[in-house]
Amino acid sequence: MDYRAAGFWLAVGQGVFNIIVVIWMAVSRKNQANNKRVGDLEESNAKKIDEIKAKELIKEHVPACPTTTRIATIEAEFKSLPSLSDIGRVHARMDSAVAKVENLAGEMSATRNQMDLVLQELLRRENK
Repeated sequence: MDYRAAGFWLAVGQGVFNIIVVIWMAVSRKNQANNKRVGDLEESNAKKIDEIKAKELIKEHVPACPTTTRIATIEAEFKSLPSLSDIGRVHARMDSAVAKVENLAGEMSATRNQMDLVLQELLRRENK
């Protein structure tokens, strides 16, 4: 028996097997990714369909209720209110303005102290 030839064919067989396994794994992973995407789409579409059905049921059964228009009015007013990010930006701008005012107050205090020194010097020169 020729062991070199058997080793060669064994290596060829192993290489072919490895290539087949790699191709099978690639196809399997692609299939899993596609199945996940399809599942996610089914979930999101099911949620949207449920929301649409709920809105239709509400429209069918709730219009007779007088508070519905009041609730719609309140919702419209709340939509025009600032969001949390808007309020955060306002706070940041206010903090910046407060820091600038504090800086100005410090500068004014320093200017007043300098003016007091100048006044004292002028008074001292006048009294000589």
